[in-house]
Amino acid sequence: MHIDILGEDGTEVEPVGVPGSLADALQDWLGSTGTPDEDVAEFVGRSVEGVTRHREEA
Repeated sequence: MHIDILGEDGTEVEPVGVPGSLADALQDWLGSTGTPDEDVAEFVGRSVEGVTRHREEA
């Protein structure tokens, strides 16, 4: 579980405008070691370096 999907009380919150099943699939894809940093960076609009750094810290 990623900190960005936790509410103030620590419970998981439903992303606005995204069905839960899609959010789960995206989390799985983003968290997979088989998903290249370049693909994630392109999808989320961040630099490859930023994605790599974030994934290493997670």
